[in-house]
Amino acid sequence: MKFIYSHKHVFGHLNEEHFSVKDAAAYLEISLTTLRRYVGIKKIKPAKTIGPNLLFSVGDLRQLKQKMA
Repeated sequence: MKFIYSHKHVFGHLNEEHFSVKDAAAYLEISLTTLRRYVGIKKIKPAKTIGPNLLFSVGDLRQLKQKMA
């Protein structure tokens, strides 16, 4: 049996949440190195920085993923 889930169905509850670098890279299906490069070239901007930790908004990640498609 094949299940088809929409982005909203899977991630809809996360609209106000932030993703860590690891989770953001997994969501975008890219490596951590590539995500850090995207931050460096300002292709994506962290929503928050807590110490050395970068956090990304779901909306920003969704927009970048759509551009990458």
